[in-house]
Amino acid sequence: MRASAGTPYASLAMTSSLTFTDSPVAAGATYVYKVRAIDSSSRFSPLSIPDAATTILFSDDPVATAVTAIKAVHITEMRQAVNAIRAAAGIGAMTFTDSNLSGVVVKAVHFQELRDGLTQARSSLALPALTFTDPGAGTIFGFGGPFSPVGASLCPGKTAADIKKGGSVESTIGAPFGMFNNVFCPAPAIGNGTGFGTLGRGIIYGPGQHNMDMSIFKDFKVGGLSEAGMIQFRTEFFNTFNTPQFASQTTTQFSTTITQIGAPTFGQVTATTVSPRIIQFGLKYTF
Repeated sequence: MRASAGTPYASLAMTSSLTFTDSPVAAGATYVYKVRAIDSSSRFSPLSIPDAATTILFSDDPVATAVTAIKAVHITEMRQAVNAIRAAAGIGAMTFTDSNLSGVVVKAVHFQELRDGLTQARSSLALPALTFTDPGAGTIFGFGGPFSPVGASLCPGKTAADIKKGGSVESTIGAPFGMFNNVFCPAPAIGNGTGFGTLGRGIIYGPGQHNMDMSIFKDFKVGGLSEAGMIQFRTEFFNTFNTPQFASQTTTQFSTTITQIGAPTFGQVTATTVSPRIIQFGLKYTF
């Protein structure tokens, strides 16, 4: 089923394939799709969660981080795409700051307006919510902002030694700022955005990790297929003492909010890195 601006959902096609090409479509429009399955007894499944496609070709697609220079045309095309999906949702077009971007310095508000307009449209269409990199959109460098690991500075008179709370990790779970003290001040303002904070990398240590694995085995000479035939019974323990290993970061840098200033879970330990104790048994015959 397909819907678009001013057109309600209507049956589009039936196919036995796992893919379908919708053609023809109008340029610069958004189409919203739902699918469902039908079995050999003509019984229908519930409709799927909707998904949307916008028929706009973007310049310099795909853009590359720290490689592709931001151009006015990029923001203009994204504005067209946002307004196309808003039209499909039956919402009026956005009015954007600096409608003519020629010669205009890129501002945080340009991106925040795109996010706000898109989020509202997707909500109206019952599309899944999006999460954004650097949700604050607050840095003139395209990185940083209130949810960034480099978006803050220590307050006057504070040092790196003042950041981490004393006591056990367990005692900080659920506390304001988690395992950190409230010693952070906003990054310096530059123009209508912010610059990088003064916090360096790797200035504090996260929760320590202490893990012990062990195995116990016993060999029995049993003969059988040869005189040297032996059976080995083995028991292996992983994380033998069932010690919690608290995570301060995932293997993907900056992918958790524990180090992101301004995030609701900033400083909070919300995961572990090692499984609880696992015991496995093995039996092996050698000859």
